[in-house]
Amino acid sequence: MGKNLMVQERLVRTTLDLPRDLLERSNRVVDEGKAKSRNLLIIAALAEYLDGLERLEIDTAFEAMQDDGVYRALMLSLTRDFGPSDQETLEAVER
Repeated sequence: MGKNLMVQERLVRTTLDLPRDLLERSNRVVDEGKAKSRNLLIIAALAEYLDGLERLEIDTAFEAMQDDGVYRALMLSLTRDFGPSDQETLEAVER
């Protein structure tokens, strides 16, 4: 991730205050070779955390759709209309 990220995006310098324990743990991970640098470790961890928040937002939006009567009616209509062709396609692929 690290090298590709730096090539694709311009990095911006910032400072960060970390709890001592978190700093020591991150240094240990770098020293053990599990991350190339503390900077890349923080980038990866922050990206993963933000990706998780975005997935949660998407999941929450989909959850709300299950209670939306108009959406449910549309999905049932599409299933009725396209169900037979979907089944034919599935059977053709499985042959």
